[in-house]
Amino acid sequence: MILKVQPSVVLSDGVRFPFSRGVLTKSLTALGLPLEDAYSFACDIQKEVAGREGGECTKEELIGMVLSRLRERFGEEVAKEYSRLRQGSRQLVVESTGTSMPFSKGLLTVSIQASGVAAETAFEIARLVESGLKAERKTVVTRDEIRKRTAHFLSTTSGEEFARYYLMWRHLKDEATPVIVLIGGGTGTGKSTLAGELGRFMGFKRASSTDSIRQIMGTLFSDQFVPLIHESSYTAYKSLPKPLSASVDPVIFAFQEQAIKICVGVRAMIERAVREGVSMVIDGVHLVPGCVEIGKFGRSAIVSWIMCKVSDEATHRARFSSREAGAGNRLAQRYLENFDAIRKIQDYVISLAEKNGITTVENDDFDKAVVEAMAVVSEDVMRQCGFEAKR
Repeated sequence: MILKVQPSVVLSDGVRFPFSRGVLTKSLTALGLPLEDAYSFACDIQKEVAGREGGECTKEELIGMVLSRLRERFGEEVAKEYSRLRQGSRQLVVESTGTSMPFSKGLLTVSIQASGVAAETAFEIARLVESGLKAERKTVVTRDEIRKRTAHFLSTTSGEEFARYYLMWRHLKDEATPVIVLIGGGTGTGKSTLAGELGRFMGFKRASSTDSIRQIMGTLFSDQFVPLIHESSYTAYKSLPKPLSASVDPVIFAFQEQAIKICVGVRAMIERAVREGVSMVIDGVHLVPGCVEIGKFGRSAIVSWIMCKVSDEATHRARFSSREAGAGNRLAQRYLENFDAIRKIQDYVISLAEKNGITTVENDDFDKAVVEAMAVVSEDVMRQCGFEAKR
């Protein structure tokens, strides 16, 4: 069934906010109802509210509706228990620039993680903020007050730098300035995994990789015309049309040529994100200094660039070996067969990064690498947006 009004809206104490099917479901499971029954009931209530004139009802009307339907479906005792729970709780509303939304501990937890703290720490801080507001019996609180309290708990539990990072990311969200995070490095250094984790922490909605761009370009250009983009970075040299001079390394030469071509697509992707004001993370071996001109974006975007590496050769090789043993992956065997070329390309891109002042992150311990990368990106963003000067 398609609802006539989406989303359903409830009026409460003069504050208008969307009806939350999830909140009602959670309240009903607290009564002891099975999740399936609670969710089905909440869906029915949402449809009933949506079917009213304007898709709206007052808070009192909603409670009456829920109690009536609970009696009909589950009996008087369940309705009474729900009423007792309602009497012991109050809806906390967060106000900001003319809008109001119910307080969400889950959303606050996600926003706190952008500071770089662990998920468990972020959840505990969100719980402390919520508990403090409930203890003060607040029903309406401003967004700035939420941020102030959150920064206080971050500072006391994790350190001042995490509080600064949290406030900076919140400030940046208000400013709507797109942030572009580039994560380069050799094959098998954990770029994509790190990119996914950073994107999740920072709340980015868009992500891509240079290998995806290469594959898209491969569908547009025949291997007869542009053979380089139809090969992996570490096998591109096999597509060279003729032998090179003895002084030129074919692996690095072919990789350079491939990166130049792929970065045309990278630049186009960044330019589109900047035009649309959308933050994103891009990872890939083809993110080579000199191929992507980040300075051209000026004040229209904030760009942070880091390079992943695995310095220990045995550790690097073991990653491909474990893939092969775990999944019988033919691609893993291909990596091992071309391991020397993979290492050569890693050494090359890392040397370029160091010459160009791009921070390298050792990724032999993933949790440690995430914390370090988050700190690097946060410091880059803070410096470029001038957050400290505005505080």
